[in-house]
Amino acid sequence: MTKLDTPKLAIPSSKGSAGRKVPGLGLGLSLGVGKLDLSRIAPRTVEGDRPDDEGRRPPTPPSVVVERLKAAALARAAEGGDGQGGSEASGAGAQRRGLTQSVSLPDVNLTQALQELSISELSAALSHHSSNRSLPNAAWAIDSSEIKFGRRLGAGAYGEVYEAEWRRSRVAVKRLLTVSPLEETAVRQFFEEMDILSNARHDHIVRFLGGCVQPDNLCILFEFCPQSLYDLLRKTEEPLELQRVLTIARQVALGIYYLHCCKPPVLHLDLKSANVLIDAHGYAKVCDFGLAKLKPGTDVRTERMGSPMWTAPEVLKGAARDEKADTYSFGMLLYELLTRHLPYVGFAATQVVMGVITNLLPRPELGPDASHYPKALVELMKQCWAFEASERPAFSAILDAIERVAQEAGIPFDGNLSS
Repeated sequence: MTKLDTPKLAIPSSKGSAGRKVPGLGLGLSLGVGKLDLSRIAPRTVEGDRPDDEGRRPPTPPSVVVERLKAAALARAAEGGDGQGGSEASGAGAQRRGLTQSVSLPDVNLTQALQELSISELSAALSHHSSNRSLPNAAWAIDSSEIKFGRRLGAGAYGEVYEAEWRRSRVAVKRLLTVSPLEETAVRQFFEEMDILSNARHDHIVRFLGGCVQPDNLCILFEFCPQSLYDLLRKTEEPLELQRVLTIARQVALGIYYLHCCKPPVLHLDLKSANVLIDAHGYAKVCDFGLAKLKPGTDVRTERMGSPMWTAPEVLKGAARDEKADTYSFGMLLYELLTRHLPYVGFAATQVVMGVITNLLPRPELGPDASHYPKALVELMKQCWAFEASERPAFSAILDAIERVAQEAGIPFDGNLSS
């Protein structure tokens, strides 16, 4: 592997460490010698429902990569990483005894360390690493020369979405902005989004078609949908028919429920009308997984939050969150469906953040439009946006509630999960 020109990743050693250095582990990592808390390494894998029906060898799970790095770190430390040769007790002798003695290494989470690689380190590692985890060799990898970009459909903080043609098909392409220096957070989120989408197969999750992983042209291709739910809600001043509201709400809930049933669960963390697409047949599909996170345990944190007006209090606080964070956002999305308005219009983002965190800001006013809809549906919305996560329903209960409202209103769901 070509030696990287970028600076090595500096990981602070714990207090009292000897300050020795362990040689790099093949991904441009340089570990200061301290104490390694192995219990803090959280595997990050997801089991989707995509069978390997073409006989391809599946990608190496990130948890396995971390375990290999951990073993390599221990081996390097046992060999003596201070450049002074190392003793029999800490070098070859340690290897013969299977590294059973205590080894001093940094008190860090190696998964987090991998996430903190610089852009050039990350790109080089992904492009040149010889393992089957190499993304450019993945079955879904696409050369950017195959894409004919058309009109721009939208833009965000880190990327732009275009209508495009790929292999004579109309597609949508999310392209990471190539500003310099590129935000490392954006690249991490890009690969996490691609990882989640490439494993997701559901009628109400936007269909992933492939991705470009060349360092200078990072793109995600997915099915083209002519409009978003945000667009749909602003096409008319009239309230949506109850059947349309229930159908869209149920389809979105089915998509999020699918994510929560993955192993480990996937949290979307940015659910809102702008992140729900409506395809040519009128089906709702959840999209934009830039903030989505795998849930390795009960303590999930991210460095960025979604749009504050839709974001749960615990997420705004930077505290641990679980599937109920998506429930809160779904409550705000129900508000959009019932009123055709964005939540907290007229408030600055900082006002919303402080008001929601302290629970001093009342939830958005429903207005007269809500009177057109069943009280049970309005009550479901209020349950979803409860301040305490423990008081919010899970998505299985949300689906049950929506189906009860439909049954009481005489609106049939024909049993097809797409209905």
